[in-house]
Amino acid sequence: MQTITIKGKIIPKARPRASKFGHVYMPENYRTNQGYLAGLFTDRLEPVDYPVHLAIACYGKWGKADCDNLAGSVMDALVKAGILKDDSTMHVPSLCVVNYRDSKELYTEVIISEFK
Repeated sequence: MQTITIKGKIIPKARPRASKFGHVYMPENYRTNQGYLAGLFTDRLEPVDYPVHLAIACYGKWGKADCDNLAGSVMDALVKAGILKDDSTMHVPSLCVVNYRDSKELYTEVIISEFK
């Protein structure tokens, strides 16, 4: 089992944008946050090559962010960091996302354990 705590706010998964010339891109703040998270994950987690149960606990008030977008952001960064091969149900068959809104601090805990 591997655990990491991320202090502060993570940017929920964003929808791709299109420029007036038809170029599709992700918003800058999302790309920046993904690089930050991927760096943390690379430094503190080991890659896994087995199916995992992924638990994501968000503490604090996250505004109007949807749980699936928070999970998507974390999973994208885990893939970008090479911790997960991909975020398909073959590699992440079990996912739990919880938001504890009563917390005064804003942080996220990510727990990766083997799915059995």
